[in-house]
Amino acid sequence: MPDFRYTAIDEGGRKVSGTISARSVDEARSMLRQNGHIVLAIKRSLLAGLNKEISMGSPVKLRDLTTFCRQMATLTDAGVPLMEAVTTLADHASSKSLGRVLTGVRAHLLRGQPLSAALSAHPKVFPPLFISTMRAGEASGHVAEVFDRLAAHYERVSVSRGKLRAALTYPIVVTCTAIGVTVFLLTRVIPTFARMFAQLNAPLPVPTRVVLAVSNSLVYGWYGYLIAIVAVLALVTLSLRVPGLRKQMHRITLRIPIFGLLLLKSSLARLTRTLATLLESAISLVEALRMSVEGERNLLIVEAFTGAAAHVERGESLSAQLAKTNLLPPMVVQMMRVGEESGAVDAMLERVADYYDAEVEATVDQMKSLIEPLLVVVLAVIVGTVVASVILPMFSILNYIH
Repeated sequence: MPDFRYTAIDEGGRKVSGTISARSVDEARSMLRQNGHIVLAIKRSLLAGLNKEISMGSPVKLRDLTTFCRQMATLTDAGVPLMEAVTTLADHASSKSLGRVLTGVRAHLLRGQPLSAALSAHPKVFPPLFISTMRAGEASGHVAEVFDRLAAHYERVSVSRGKLRAALTYPIVVTCTAIGVTVFLLTRVIPTFARMFAQLNAPLPVPTRVVLAVSNSLVYGWYGYLIAIVAVLALVTLSLRVPGLRKQMHRITLRIPIFGLLLLKSSLARLTRTLATLLESAISLVEALRMSVEGERNLLIVEAFTGAAAHVERGESLSAQLAKTNLLPPMVVQMMRVGEESGAVDAMLERVADYYDAEVEATVDQMKSLIEPLLVVVLAVIVGTVVASVILPMFSILNYIH
């Protein structure tokens, strides 16, 4: 649908300008008039259309979505009409991509569509969780509360993701630094000493010969390493496209010491919190279970929750089915069982999510305390080996000269 750039006078007599999505100029003009605007000029915006195409692969960031929810909660709770609230945020959005999305949402609202339908036209930005809770909020007349609940949900998800990202960033950066330093020493420093050793024609110790062999392979056979890396990446990519192999890789991932446990706890914290948010919005448990795993990459977790949804649909207990998966510890299963018996599953799921968030934070701290000295030792061993391989021949050469 093309975008049109317009200049108009709003109901308050102010001159405004912006973009609107419509099938034709006449439809855009009609939509603006329905919103109380006096159209002064309108034309098709080629630049806006170009920007829209370019931004197709760049979804709105989580923090921008959280800010949008918080602002909508504040405006709607203060009695600001929905159309006016969306228009205000579209014109003053801090993110250009979010501003373009809200402009499209406003166009759908001008056609008389409900907010949930207008948001569903942008599935890359507003996930099923967002649409379903908004639809429930419209039915109950508590749109402001839904926005406030969604803002709190995404804030917690953002904090959880930040902790996981911080936990994974440090070892990755240190490992890449170690690899870079090692490659630099082997390809730039060692060859200089290799030429000197060759001129002296002296016997070299075993560690030096090993390091020189590795250095020569990197300098003269680097394409072999490149081919090997590309082959491994291609193999992993193909494996992820085969469901059986992908499931096996996900199982192996969860069994990696410390990292696997951290990924599992982070996923379960996100899923249980999503479940709680959906249940608080009057979404059925079966539908909430199926919606909560959308976006989850680990097939084991997806199968566990979708399988539990099938059993719950037949009237069976959620806690009993999740206990069979062996993904949740007995204490968490017991908490969910108590929630089912008391009729407060959503509140208990919130407690479970809080428990896993605390576990993620504790695991991150534990991992940092273990990985930091380990990586320092590994880096010291690598650099020390390379340096020793240069120093040891010096003694051999002195002995050889004497």
